[in-house]
Amino acid sequence: KATIKDFTVEGSITLDFADYPESTRATRSADAGVIAHAEGCDISGVISNVDISVVNDANGKMTGYVGGITPTAYTADSSTDTPKGTVIENCVNNGTISVGTEAAGIVATMGKYAVVRNCMNTGTITASGTTSGNAAGIVGKNDAGLVEGCVNTGAIKGTSNVGGIVGLNGETGQIVDCTSLGGITGEYRTGGICGKNTGSITDSAYHARVNTVEVEVTLDVSDFDIRSITDSDTNRTCTDTGGIVGYSSGIVRSCNNRGTVGYPHTGYNVGGIAGRQSGFMSLCSNYGKIYG
Repeated sequence: KATIKDFTVEGSITLDFADYPESTRATRSADAGVIAHAEGCDISGVISNVDISVVNDANGKMTGYVGGITPTAYTADSSTDTPKGTVIENCVNNGTISVGTEAAGIVATMGKYAVVRNCMNTGTITASGTTSGNAAGIVGKNDAGLVEGCVNTGAIKGTSNVGGIVGLNGETGQIVDCTSLGGITGEYRTGGICGKNTGSITDSAYHARVNTVEVEVTLDVSDFDIRSITDSDTNRTCTDTGGIVGYSSGIVRSCNNRGTVGYPHTGYNVGGIAGRQSGFMSLCSNYGKIYG
């Protein structure tokens, strides 16, 4: 099993959308990080002071994955009796990421058996393209792995599934003992810890601000039942904003929010713990101010 450990990287990475022929831009993607791809390896003690950005993408059409440490963390030998999940521990991202793709401070997307533990993001993460979702301080999309003991202090801004720790937490994904202290801004499914949760979030806390400025967004018709849509639903405003999670159909247990959530008279489904939920919630506390 490969091991990558104990080094610091300085500099910048620029993704130039003009490098792609215009005829293929709709089907091409760009991935970026200090480590290009991680599959079944151990990564520890890596510090990134690398800024990552996209140029010549005025319409926000670029797709792909951008992570401060690595864009992807997958499992080697997943079809065998001894799968080797990627383990990322004690890593820090201090770089600024400003792209139109899926983005996060540590890893953009991680698969089954992957672990991200005791990592920290201090950088500002902006994923504001028209195709971008799953923006977060630590992991953009956690399909079925474990995110444990991580801290985010950076500001996070995205379109949908925007969270301080994880953007989208899958059905068997776990978020345990994590803390976020950075401001979060998103359009659909925005939370202090997680944007959209179908797995579990336990023993985690949020201490800053979620959507406390007025957010102007485009209409996402997937958030509405067309049979009951009204004129007010077509207003350009954010939906599903929570101190811990924007939308949850999974488990939220023993979490607390001390941050301010929402903007006065703006947005749908705003809550101290969850903006909207259809799952299980217990032993959670909200101490923050809620507006909506």
